[in-house]
Amino acid sequence: MSAEDLADRTIVCHLGSGASITALKNGESVETSMGYSPVEGTPMSSRSGDVGVGAVLEILKEMPREELIEQIYKNSGLLALSGYSSDMEVLVNDYEKNRDAAFAVDTFVYQVACQIGSQATALGGIDLLVFSGGIGENSKEIRSWIVKRLAFLGIQIDEDLNLSVANLSRISGEESSAKVLVVSPEEEKEIISILKASV
Repeated sequence: MSAEDLADRTIVCHLGSGASITALKNGESVETSMGYSPVEGTPMSSRSGDVGVGAVLEILKEMPREELIEQIYKNSGLLALSGYSSDMEVLVNDYEKNRDAAFAVDTFVYQVACQIGSQATALGGIDLLVFSGGIGENSKEIRSWIVKRLAFLGIQIDEDLNLSVANLSRISGEESSAKVLVVSPEEEKEIISILKASV
């Protein structure tokens, strides 16, 4: 995705094993769901996402620091919420028949939608909403459920377009207040370009 593809007010949802939501104003980041470390923000495959400081201090009374770090980074997120899987594809497939899977998926969708709403406030609106990452690119259900929670912002997707996507696919409906794209992050190319530039 090039700078030419970006709108004045863009929110990028990189949803995969890790997850981040970033607000871009004229191509420059002005807000992100990440905090001091990538563990903050929405729940991820095995990372907790945001946890209240008070809760962490209380847990530390009963749990050694190193064990708590292990729990937050490796045994939380979708894995803990569902109780059995960190794989979103598995959880979506089990959604209708497993209450714990549905709870994990619904929590993830809700948290991502809340982040988008918060960052829309930071930007003063949304012109472009981007989904990327393993979940963002491959889960039509997650994209649909997130956007349905954004209906109050006037954002809509075309469910037929949402069914089958490729890089830089537009999935927004004709009446949508913002353009919605599915984009491959092409992380490998970015890493290679950074390495080449540093040689």
